[in-house]
This record gives sequence, C-alpha cells and structure tokens, in this order.
Amino acid sequence: MIAVRPGRDGTPAHWRLTNRTMAGADLLASAPMTGPDRAPGWHQAIERLRDADGTLRIAASGDGHYVWLLTDAAGAVIAQSPTIYRDADACRRAFALARRAARSIVGGSLGRPAAVPVSEPAHS
Repeated sequence: MIAVRPGRDGTPAHWRLTNRTMAGADLLASAPMTGPDRAPGWHQAIERLRDADGTLRIAASGDGHYVWLLTDAAGAVIAQSPTIYRDADACRRAFALARRAARSIVGGSLGRPAAVPVSEPAHS
C-alpha cells in the first residue's frame, strides 16, 4: 500500500510503501516528495525502486542498525528503508522485499538485480 503524507512542522511531504501484516503494517520504504510535481513523483520513485534504477547503498548507522538507500546520480534519495535492520544481509533482503512490493503496486518485472557497494556509516 502506498500512502502519501503531508509535511508537518517543516518536514517535507513524503510517500510510504507499507506491507499489511496480521499485527498491523510494516514500513518497507519511504522518501520525501520534492518539487512542484509531487503526485507523479512517488509513482516514478516506486518504478525506480522496482527496477533498482539508481545506486543502492547499505549503510550502518551509529547504533548497530542498517538502512538501505536508493539514490539517483546526484545523490538524492529515491527511496530508503527504516533504520531497523541488524545486519547488512537482512537489509539486502528487505530491499528485495520492497522491490517485490513496488512491483505489485505499479506492475512490470523486477528488472536486473541490484549491485550493492560495501557498507559504510550513514550520515545524519
């Protein structure tokens, strides 16, 4: 399920890709929506997530968790996971799950597998 959330308290509007579960919903991916053309922006971001169209980075946070980030050529975030994964492999599996969920939203194939660079500390 895709939800588009308005910005509050100076934060930009953002989209969220969630997976409903028996216990509620799990956040799979999200990203801020920037620019004047926001509505198609989330759709394009989901398509790029489905296709792994960008640079995928697995980054370690300072507290022992990991996050995946899919960025464009300029380094802007296309999509990212929550920082909840305990190891890089779990983070990679979460990215694959988010890609499959994106496919169920916008259709199409999963395209090529994503190459993942070596993990590095996340920048706040």
